[in-house]
Amino acid sequence: MMPAANNRAHREMRSDEGAPLVAGCTRGTDRCCESGTSQIAPYRHIECVATQYAADQSGMDTAPPPRVINQQYRLSRLPDHEASADYAPRRSRADLMLAACRRTVTALAIIAIAALCASCTSMGLDHPSVRDSINYGPPENVRMCIYLDKGLTPADADNLLDSWNAEARIYNLYLQPVSYKTLPREGFFHGEIMDEISQIPLGNSCDRVLYFVNRNVGDVAYGLFAIGSGMPEILGEVDDATLTHGFVVARRATVNQIVMTPYGVTEHELFHLLGCPKHFDMDDCYERIADLKLAERKLVAQGYFGQHDELPFYPTFASRTDSMLISRHQVSEYQAFDGITGAAALAR
Repeated sequence: MMPAANNRAHREMRSDEGAPLVAGCTRGTDRCCESGTSQIAPYRHIECVATQYAADQSGMDTAPPPRVINQQYRLSRLPDHEASADYAPRRSRADLMLAACRRTVTALAIIAIAALCASCTSMGLDHPSVRDSINYGPPENVRMCIYLDKGLTPADADNLLDSWNAEARIYNLYLQPVSYKTLPREGFFHGEIMDEISQIPLGNSCDRVLYFVNRNVGDVAYGLFAIGSGMPEILGEVDDATLTHGFVVARRATVNQIVMTPYGVTEHELFHLLGCPKHFDMDDCYERIADLKLAERKLVAQGYFGQHDELPFYPTFASRTDSMLISRHQVSEYQAFDGITGAAALAR
């Protein structure tokens, strides 16, 4: 234990104002000593007590704790109107100006993001000067076979397909639904859904297959789990092998869909289905759409589809490469040998 005399001597250390001074502090300064090191602190708000004592202090059994906060002592050094736990010190003019600058910068950032998004597509940043310099040729239709989960109607599908309308006028590329069929959902995870729809053949009239998925209680539970765990929630997908089969979650049921709405996801997946495998590369997307349209026109002019007993087909790219699949038969063959190169598939 510390002798009473030493305690008294410690309490009687005072500044020029007569207020208690922390042991080890130099009178007239705001220096507080902690464990042999100096730390500057505003004197009126000192929150530390003595931590350094002379080595020859007699009777000290144990060293005092390295830091003890004495709230009562700190408040006693403040004026009466400040000596309250609820007191909020007046902010300086510099602090107020800094806060105003932060709010201004935040507002400008929000405006900049909004302006940027005004020139965005769901695939990335649009470049109108590049896009408009490309000749997309005359209007063409892409024949869509639409599959609907239980509880969804053709009108639901048409409302979501309308997300392509603005792009259709730019590229002269329009969607033509040729059939609507009910397909009850069997899989839960996105991979299971893709496995189910990838087995659907294009048939004689389909250029693309798009499946609209409804929601269930399990989706809601997974959405909550995804938010808490950081797990992804896949709201739409297109097959990597041929870019001809895809699905979109058509109903809102989770928080993620506040940002990624079914309308926006549909537009995004349509870009993939119509020839754009890459995200955030719109220049490449423009070229690919133009190339696919040109390829179909040339094949029609050459009589290719008549020779192969097929209706005209909007081509696609194999495994997100530059190799084209130019007929429904080639798409079917390539799906059967998923993983080989597009060139090898075309050579078959």
